[in-house]
Amino acid sequence: MKIELGMPDMEDTIKVIVLGSVKQAMQQFQEQLNAKERMTLKEGAQYAGVSINTFKKFMLEGLKVSRPGSASVQLVSHKTAS
Repeated sequence: MKIELGMPDMEDTIKVIVLGSVKQAMQQFQEQLNAKERMTLKEGAQYAGVSINTFKKFMLEGLKVSRPGSASVQLVSHKTAS
């Protein structure tokens, strides 16, 4: 008499979950590699995964921002935003 515990289904489920997670991590890594050298504050906030207000708090805490030519334009490097 053979008892089936349903383990093959569990293995397949785990494989799908792990592959999905790896795929998502690789996609995020690729997006970071393709990121622009300089971003607007809005883009920087999206890149960091925070609101613009939180991103502005980061600036108050020392996040380096450049203002090329105009005080109204503020850019941040993706290297300092991550």
